[in-house]
Amino acid sequence: MKPLASLLLLLLALAPVVARAQVGSTTDILTGTVTGPDSQPLPDATVEAVSVETGISRTHTTNDKGRWTIVFPD
Repeated sequence: MKPLASLLLLLLALAPVVARAQVGSTTDILTGTVTGPDSQPLPDATVEAVSVETGISRTHTTNDKGRWTIVFPD
């Protein structure tokens, strides 16, 4: 029974380390549609997003339907 107790203590000691490693492992995906004053999709528009946390910016050009997607990997 002593080896089992030691194994359980080891697993409990490592559990917070594993949980901490998972925090912040996300990818943010931003999507949208740009339309003009006539509410029609606006192709070839440039969209820019800036991360508040890192200051990194990403840009994307809209497709023929005015749609865009910007990905911020963790």
